[in-house]
Amino acid sequence: MDMKLSPEQLKLRSAARELAEAEFAARAAEIDRTEAYPFDNVAALKAAGFMGYTIPKSYGGRGGSYFEAALIIEEMARVCGATGRITVEANMGAISAVMQYGTEKQKRLGADLVLSGDKPAICITEPEAGSAATEMTTRADKRGNSYVIRGKKHWITGGGVSKLHLIFARVFDGRGEEQGIGGFLALKGTPGLIIGNANPPWASAAFPKRRSSSKILKSRRICWCCRRAGSGADLPTSSTPITANGSAPEPSRSGSRRVRLRRP
Repeated sequence: MDMKLSPEQLKLRSAARELAEAEFAARAAEIDRTEAYPFDNVAALKAAGFMGYTIPKSYGGRGGSYFEAALIIEEMARVCGATGRITVEANMGAISAVMQYGTEKQKRLGADLVLSGDKPAICITEPEAGSAATEMTTRADKRGNSYVIRGKKHWITGGGVSKLHLIFARVFDGRGEEQGIGGFLALKGTPGLIIGNANPPWASAAFPKRRSSSKILKSRRICWCCRRAGSGADLPTSSTPITANGSAPEPSRSGSRRVRLRRP
């Protein structure tokens, strides 16, 4: 297929390539060697408008398409894998889910964080289930106006530096009946949310032996993706507002980190 770029897209790709070669190429080997999170690179991406490039203009972003974001990502990844990955998560992944399915408050929160330089973490992978979402064992039990989430997540890319986490879990109502797989927003510093030690993305990482839990307000549920028996289709439903809380010290290491939840 002939993918002929428009003049505007060519200009965008040129700007991304210029930034990547001028700012990131020389740092890439050191970033790989030290596994340090490239905060300087993030600052440069932010200044260029590439953090949250796909976020609508009404929320402070540039309202770019995913194809245009891919052009930017390609140029970043060409010189620095870590910076390429950050650009992915700053425009797709968790933030795209928030902007697509979230409420107004959730969208504002997600947009503000990404545009300020945060790379959200999408928390699906588990020690036993891997990335097979239908096999996850993390569960969210409804308790009044809250959900108690119990479980472990693993190989969460950049989770140690992310402020916003989109955690997927099996949702159970107050009667203990399973409702499907749902997404919950948890900010760094949420009581019960523990970020484990850093691990290189290519290494086999250990994980906690005990299960643990954290209480998440019902208002932090972003969406449900419920499976009807025999349908094979994921059906997103409505969500409710999110509220922000707390913070925690910023670890300086990058790479994949394990995320577990403790009893509050």
